[in-house]
Amino acid sequence: VRYLPSWLPGLGFKKQALQWRKDLDDLASIPFNAVKAALAAEDAPDSYVASHLRSHTSKPNTDTSEEEIMWSAASLYTGGSDTTIAGLTAFVLLMCLHRDAQKRAQEEIDKVVGSDRLPTFADMADLPYVGACVKETLRYWTVAPLGLPHRAMEDAQYHDYDIPAGSTVLANIWGIMHDETIYSDPFTFKPERFLPKAAGGLGEPDCVPTVFGYGRRICPGMHLAESSLWMYAACMLAVLDIAPVRDESGKETPPNAEAGPGIISIPKPFVCDITARSVASAVLGTQ
Repeated sequence: VRYLPSWLPGLGFKKQALQWRKDLDDLASIPFNAVKAALAAEDAPDSYVASHLRSHTSKPNTDTSEEEIMWSAASLYTGGSDTTIAGLTAFVLLMCLHRDAQKRAQEEIDKVVGSDRLPTFADMADLPYVGACVKETLRYWTVAPLGLPHRAMEDAQYHDYDIPAGSTVLANIWGIMHDETIYSDPFTFKPERFLPKAAGGLGEPDCVPTVFGYGRRICPGMHLAESSLWMYAACMLAVLDIAPVRDESGKETPPNAEAGPGIISIPKPFVCDITARSVASAVLGTQ
C-alpha cells in the first residue's frame, strides 16, 4: 500500500494521512520557530523551549538536538490537552443528564466548603462524593477506549493466546470499565460505586489507574489529569447549575450522549443551560 498512488480507488485515505502529518508537523514546528525567532530578537519570555534552546546554544556539544527539544515540547503540550478537555466535557454532559448526582455533589460542597470561597485541594478528602463523580466520569465515559498501542518485547502467552515478539497489543480499556463482573450495572452512571460500603457506597474497584493505561506507556500525567479534573469539577459545581435547555413549551430537552470519531472519545457538541447558583456564586466564579 505504501507504494500505490493515492488516486487509486480506496486509497484516498493516503491524502488524509499526509494532511494529518503536515498538521502534526506544523503543531510542533510553528510555535518552536516562533520561540527561536523571539530568542534571536532577545525578546523571548522564559519557557521550556527557550530554556533548552539557551542551554543548547551555550553548550553546542550537548546530546540533545533541536529536533528533540521541539518534539518533547510538542508532546508535553498535546499529551494531555485533548484527553483533559474530553474528560471535562464529558463531566459537564453527565452532570446535565444526572441532576440527582449533581445536586448531591453540590450539597456536599455547600456543607464542607460553604459559599464564601471555592474548593481547594485541601478539601478533597472531605468531598468523597465529588471525587466519586469524577471517577465515575472517567469510567463511564472512557476517554481513551483503547489506550495506546504496546509492543510485545518477547514471546508471551495470555490464556490461550500466543503473542509473538514484536506484536502490537491494544487493551480494551472501555471493555474493562464496562465489565459487569467488575462493575454492577456498568452502563448506568453511579458515582456511589466508588464510595466505601461503610459510607453507604458499593465499594467497587477504583478505575484509576486502569483508565490511564498500563505498563511503560501508562499516562505519565495521570495524577495531574485526575487532580485537574477534580478541581475543575469541584469549582464548577460550587458556583454553577448545569441543566438541559427547555423548548418553547418549557419542557426540558436533554442532550444526546454521543461520542465523536477518533481514538479519543469526546462528546459531540451539545447544548445545555449553565447558570450561576446565586448572586454570590456569580461573584465568586469571577474571582
